[in-house]
Amino acid sequence: MGNIMTYLKWRGDLTFEERPFCEVDNLVLSELAYLDFSHIVPGVEEGNTLTLAKVSQLYYEQVRKKTCASGPSEDFLSTMTASRRYQGVLLSKLEDVEDPATQTEFTALHITLGDGTVYVAFRGTNDSLMGWREDFSMSFQLMPSQKLAAAYLEKTMDSKECRYRVGGHSKGGNLAVYAAMLLPEEKQAQILNVYSNGGSGLCQEIIDLGQYERLQGKLVRIVPEFSVIGSLFEHEAPTKIVASSASGLSQHDGFTWEVEGDSFTTRKELSKEAKFYNEIFDQWIESADREQRETFTKDLFDALEAGGAKRRSDLPHTGFEGFESVFKFSDCRFSLIFQGFSGAPLNPHRPPGGGLRSAANQLRRLGGRCDPIPEMLRGCPPSRGACGGDGTLQGRHLGGGP
Repeated sequence: MGNIMTYLKWRGDLTFEERPFCEVDNLVLSELAYLDFSHIVPGVEEGNTLTLAKVSQLYYEQVRKKTCASGPSEDFLSTMTASRRYQGVLLSKLEDVEDPATQTEFTALHITLGDGTVYVAFRGTNDSLMGWREDFSMSFQLMPSQKLAAAYLEKTMDSKECRYRVGGHSKGGNLAVYAAMLLPEEKQAQILNVYSNGGSGLCQEIIDLGQYERLQGKLVRIVPEFSVIGSLFEHEAPTKIVASSASGLSQHDGFTWEVEGDSFTTRKELSKEAKFYNEIFDQWIESADREQRETFTKDLFDALEAGGAKRRSDLPHTGFEGFESVFKFSDCRFSLIFQGFSGAPLNPHRPPGGGLRSAANQLRRLGGRCDPIPEMLRGCPPSRGACGGDGTLQGRHLGGGP
């Protein structure tokens, strides 16, 4: 089965005039926003544009100065640039902010397509723990990146005749939704669709649901079969659940989403593993007040970074010996949240004690609601639950990569 790279090669010879914009184009443009175009794409105040072909040329000149190697991002960009569909799109109005002091990472840009519409792309969370800390912090406060997104969108939608699509992947999807819902009505009317690709929802304690409801009919939420990040604070079922070539949390990567022709390969529902983790997250969010969520988020990421990890991909290599004494995981909700996030048990030499059935029972004893026991746990032996001696669930690692 193909992915967006396959789509670029298959659909790349057809312009937007020949074949109209589709949901897969939306994911392609969301992924483009992850590339570092700082000092290349014109900024908000500059007023000019550059074609993707020119941006690509300048980008590769920068890459060659830094390294001789090329990676997946460079392959993605070169494939886009080689296509008739994308080589002439215009990039402009780049805004790029990174402030560790306020845990802020924000990037957005305009992409003018061959059909005359503009896709406003918000960058999502990369592999950095600072970005993931920011995602978790959205459970208890309005983040600077959300404020930046709202201000950016209203400021840069400066053409009354233009029609816009707004979107992003991961946190970028969250920012797209938040920014679009705060627009004045006359600017909201210029928006064709708002795309959230694997993005978390918006905390009801922070937003006005009346403003959110104004987006109904335009909002498109797309998540993979194993969706945890994309299911946080969701207010309704996703518009589309897509198949992925990866397992566990690795499905969050948009390059693993399966594409057939010009459409995503879809699934009817989330995987059983995802439903279990989502129940754990939902119970934690419902039972913890904002102060408790803030404390938990600080403790979690301080502990992760104390082990030397700077990126989520570092976690399996930093080791977790003594982690429980640092983090005090007496509540199994936190243990399961950690596993879902990192893709590894707290102690790599032993799986969580008692399996997931035991965890569900502990949740009830600790006051967390886990009734009824998730369907995936029914009929499992109490000593092992759905979790085997190797920390797997029905042959798959809980929340991690392959």
